[in-house]
This record gives sequence, C-alpha cells and structure tokens, in this order.
Amino acid sequence: MKTIAVVSSVGGAGRTTLVAFLAELLTSRGHNVVALECDSQNQLGLHLGLDVAATSGFGTIAAKDGDVWEQLAQACYRSADGTMFIPYGLAKEKEIMRTHERMLTNPDWLRLGLARLDLPDNTFVLIDTPRWPSIECNHAMINADFVLGVLAPDFSSCASLNGLRKAIAAIDKPCAFVVNRVNPSRSLHTDILIMLDKELGSTLLSYRIHLDEGLQEALARGEVFHLSAPHSQAVHDLQGLTSWLSAWFSKWKIDA
Repeated sequence: MKTIAVVSSVGGAGRTTLVAFLAELLTSRGHNVVALECDSQNQLGLHLGLDVAATSGFGTIAAKDGDVWEQLAQACYRSADGTMFIPYGLAKEKEIMRTHERMLTNPDWLRLGLARLDLPDNTFVLIDTPRWPSIECNHAMINADFVLGVLAPDFSSCASLNGLRKAIAAIDKPCAFVVNRVNPSRSLHTDILIMLDKELGSTLLSYRIHLDEGLQEALARGEVFHLSAPHSQAVHDLQGLTSWLSAWFSKWKIDA
C-alpha cells in the first residue's frame, strides 16, 4: 500500500476533481484504489457517482468512540467502475474538532489506521485534503508516502507556494507538483508555467492538466469523463499523470 496526499495552498485548484479522476484511471489500470476524503466540503462522493452528498463518512466516524477504523472500513462506497472511496460526510463542528484532537494527539493516527484496513499490496490510497495550511492537510502529509501538490496557474497559487514547499521539506517527504486547469491561450498561464518550471525544476511534472469545460458537464450528467471524452486534451494529460504514478509505484515495489 502506498499513500498519496493530494494538497494545494489555494482553493479552486481542483484537488477533489483530480483525486476522483486519478482514482478511476488507476483502477482502470488494475490498481486497487481507495480515495479518502479529509475535506469537510464533502464533494468527493459527488465526483464518484453519488447522487447526493454522503451523510456519513470519515468526518462523522473519526469522531466516534470505539474501533473507528473498523467502522470506516464498513463506510466504503464503490463507484460504478469499482473505485473504492470514503467520503467525508456531513460532520458537525463538534465532530470536526474531535477529529482534530485525534490528529494532534497522535501524529501517526492516520497511517496506523490505514494499515489496519489490511489492503492489498497494490493499493493506492489517495487522500483528498482541505486547503493548506489546515490540521487535516498537515496530518495527511505527515502520514503519506508521497505528496502531490496541485497548483493553479494564478498569482495566489504562486504566492503561497513557498510556504507549502517549506512545510513539505520540514517533514522530509518526497513530492511532485502538477499544474491544473491550464489554458494555453492565456499569456498569463504561459508566463506562470515558465516561472514555475524555473522555480520547481524536476519536482514540476511535465503533465499540464488542460482546462476543459466538458469535465464539469460530464459531472453534471453523471458521466465518466475519460470515457465520454477519450480524445480530450485534459484526458490525455490525466492519463499521462496516471502513467507516471503507476511507474512510481512499480519502482517503489522494486526498490522495496
């Protein structure tokens, strides 16, 4: 099992959408995948086929007494293509605070809990996090094997990037960054990509996820985007990122 925390320092960068698509594409390549939502926005399930937002999930169960991880194992959903996911649920403020307490009291809580799920060796656990800095995002990064930073091609994402990089460096985690929602016809996006390439070097992945309005339309219709629009540039980009993650996983298994 390998755990990837998908993080960003701004809202609207597309973390949840990216987690959902990567989960589905990795599943289609034969990996066992669990997408875990640690974001109280509770949107992941809607991206993976739920008609309405889940009422129960990570945020409501993690605050309970007793064997939390056994209960979470029972709270898994499975999408139409077989992707397993645990949504956040409609957690109340007291439940969110209780989960925060668990994370702050036991820095290894998430890693130890995931190990108890007895997942197959070829499992990817993708963690959808709220915007950094947050308790959930910090905890996910500490407990992950790899951090995937999602950048938007805008000023806010660039301005807050240094703080996020320092936070990742402080916990000494391997990481890579991907730029999402790129519109190459906008000169600002092109300029930002040049700047990020110079700033991030080899940690900036070559896969730029292009902006495609068809993605939101597919979600609204309940369609699987990479199946309904297989020739989309965004789907091509996502397939490339999926191949990179799959190759990273295979290399880890050989090195281990």
